[in-house]
Order: sequence, then structure tokens, then C-alpha cells
Amino acid sequence: MRYIKEELLTFRRPEKDDWAQIIAPMAGMAFCLLFGYFIGKVSLGGLMTLGLFVFFYYEQMPLRLLLKRLVLVGLLLLFVMFVSLLCWHFQWTAPMVIGSLAFLCRLFFRLYGMQKPGALFVILLSAVGVGIESNFQSMVGIMGAMSLGVTLGIILAVVVHFTERNSSDYQIDKSNLKERINRDPGALMDALFYAGTLFFAVYLSMGIGLDKPSWMIFSCAGILQVKNIRAMMNRNIQRISGTVLGLIVASMITAFPMSQLMQIFIVVALYGTLQYCMRVNYALGIFVSTPMAILLTTMISNKLTVTSAISNRLIGIVFGCILGVTAAWIMVTTLKFYNRKWDLDLEKSEENENQ
Repeated sequence: MRYIKEELLTFRRPEKDDWAQIIAPMAGMAFCLLFGYFIGKVSLGGLMTLGLFVFFYYEQMPLRLLLKRLVLVGLLLLFVMFVSLLCWHFQWTAPMVIGSLAFLCRLFFRLYGMQKPGALFVILLSAVGVGIESNFQSMVGIMGAMSLGVTLGIILAVVVHFTERNSSDYQIDKSNLKERINRDPGALMDALFYAGTLFFAVYLSMGIGLDKPSWMIFSCAGILQVKNIRAMMNRNIQRISGTVLGLIVASMITAFPMSQLMQIFIVVALYGTLQYCMRVNYALGIFVSTPMAILLTTMISNKLTVTSAISNRLIGIVFGCILGVTAAWIMVTTLKFYNRKWDLDLEKSEENENQ
């Protein structure tokens, strides 16, 4: 309990070089939403913000390698969104599609040293995509908006690259895929467990009938992002407590009538604050992200009311967190018993050989 309190109340100071990485996403969010506002399609601006996720794969490295990484990740995000949009016409395929993407992306990002943010934004995109009602014409518009967002995210990352110190000591790992798997054989088991948990999370969100299933799926993936049960339990409490407090603030903010332009300015301000708070304290970051998510969702969606968004957010976060922690505990416990039995069988075989 003392450890949890310390984590909830521990605030870290961002590094000096982080400020450009805090300001850039905020500027990108402002551009996307204002662009959508001035052309009369805020929903289009909201879709552009999804492409900005490519920025979060930025890392200090030589520009040539950085561009290669961001372009590949950008193409992956576009592919994930395209495949997820197709799932709308075959809803029963959504768990299999998200589970498959989770396995491949979790494995890829771990083997190639990109565990932060890793497959997290891929899962978010796929969860959002399967919930968008689309036809061929709307898919073209969605993919076009996403492409603009990805392009903007890459441009912002390049700008940040020139504002920070150049990392001349960056080490390039030229190992092939087989060598990486041999070096980290646990990656396959980890990816399989990750995919299975999210597969079940999609089915559960569909069974509950959530209007925004992506919140539950993303919450479960966020819990599984950390490496051990203790950290997962801590993040579970931080995420739920931050969400509850954030929903209280969101209900108070949305109680006042405001123009769409005012909502955009509030969302942008909260998004910039979120970039800072996530580096300071995880619970504080979730607290800030909650009213931002409610405002942004209700602004770009005509079908979701504030009350429905708040209830969906609460149910999705709580169920997603509990599912993530429970699944992780089951896996760890099962592996402990398996290893114990393996050790006993190994000892028996050695005794038989000695006799």
C-alpha cells in the first residue's frame, strides 16, 4: 500500500530536451482541429489527429534512420486503419483482426527495441477503426485524412530532431530477425499472451455493447504495457483513480454551453498539458486525458452524447484495467507452476539417468 501511495504522489521533472516533444504534438493537434473547423468538417480534423501518433515513435537518432523509422511506422498505421475499417462490414472478424495485429506488432516492436510506445497506438487505431461505420467513399476520405496526419507527424518529428542535441553515439543493431528471436525467445510468448488478452477484450466490449469499445481495448493494452505484475497493479489504480476524477471534471466542463471553437481550444490546451503530465505522473496524465477525450469524442461524433461518453469511458477503463491485470496474473501464475513442474520432471529424469 505504501508503494502505491508513493507512486500516486511521486512527481518527476521532465528533462530539458523534452519540451520540444511536448509542444510539437500540441501544435499538431491545434492545426488538425482548426483545419477541420475552418473547412466545416471537424470530424475530418479529428481523424487527422490519429495520424499524429507516428510522432510518438520519435527517438534521438541520425536523421536518415529517423525518417526510415517514421515512414515505416506511418505506413503501418495507415495499413492498420485500412484493415480495421474493413471490419465494419464483417463485425465478427474484429477480435481476430485486432488479436493478429496485436501479436505481430507486439513482437515486431519488442524485437526491434521500440517498446515505448510499442504496439499501443496500433491497438488504439485498430480499436477506433473497427467502430467506424464506413463505405468505399468514406474510407477514401478517412484514409486521406489519416495520411495528412501522418505526414504532419513526421514533419513535426523532423523539426524536433533539429531542435535537440544530435545523438552521435547512437548504436545501430544490424541483427536479422532470427538472431533477435534467439536473443529474446520470451518475445513470442509475450506477444501471444498480449494478443490473446486483447482478443478477449474485443469480444467483451462487443458483448457489453459499448458505444466506444476502443476505450476498453486501449485501457487493457495500456495496463499490459508495463513489464511486471506490481507495476501493472500500480498502473491499474492510477488509471482508474485518474479516470474517476477526470470524469467529474469533464461533467462540470460540459455542463456549460460553449462554441465549437472554444471546445477546440480547450482540447488543445488539455492535450498539451497531457504531454507534460504523462512525464510527471501517470495518474495525473490520465486525469487530464479524460475530459480531453470526452470533449473531443462528443465534438466529432454526432451519435454520442456527453452522458453516454462518460458512462462508456468509466465502464471501458474499469473493465479494461481489471481484465489486463487479471490476465497478466493468470499468465504469471501459470508459468510459475509450469516451470516448477518442468524442474521436477528434469530432476526425476536426471535421477533416472544416474541410476
